[in-house]
Amino acid sequence: TDSTGFYSKKNGLLKSADAGYDVAVSDETWDKIKPDNLFIGHVRAKTQGAVTKENAHPFQRGSVILAHNGTLTNFTDLKSKYDLKSTVPYEVDSDVLCGCIAKTGNLKPLGEINGAAALLIHSTLEKFSDTMYIFRKSSNIESQRRPLFRGNIGPNVYICSISEALKLIKCVNIKEFDEDHLYTLKNGLII
Repeated sequence: TDSTGFYSKKNGLLKSADAGYDVAVSDETWDKIKPDNLFIGHVRAKTQGAVTKENAHPFQRGSVILAHNGTLTNFTDLKSKYDLKSTVPYEVDSDVLCGCIAKTGNLKPLGEINGAAALLIHSTLEKFSDTMYIFRKSSNIESQRRPLFRGNIGPNVYICSISEALKLIKCVNIKEFDEDHLYTLKNGLII
């Protein structure tokens, strides 16, 4: 809706301020993308920050790549707690969380977030090159819950916030990720 982004090891980070549909149907986009075994795509619906290429997901801070569906209510507190410098433009709650994880070098800030969250996190460090982390934050308010599903096509794992999209591409064994659990996806296996 408001911006679109992709990340893969072979392609790096590709972002656009254009809507997902416009990017998806653009021959220019797909001519640039090389097949890869780890791929993160995100279409943003703005909650904070302007609609710009820089505010498109996924975000990268240091070696951390992060895509987020939801709204964090305590991102200004996290920005202050982790002393994220005001000289770096952190306009978006998701970018702040990415910065916190990058600064600490671990996933502990996930336990401190308030608000809705379905997250995909990857590190560009070689030792994590085939690893992605998946996390959903629970909410007592149904309208704030952020779904996240997984399914398989052969040995490949696909993750999406819409189960119907997984059915459309013929995934089998579709399941929703549990809330408040950290999952590790490594070489196609969910741990």
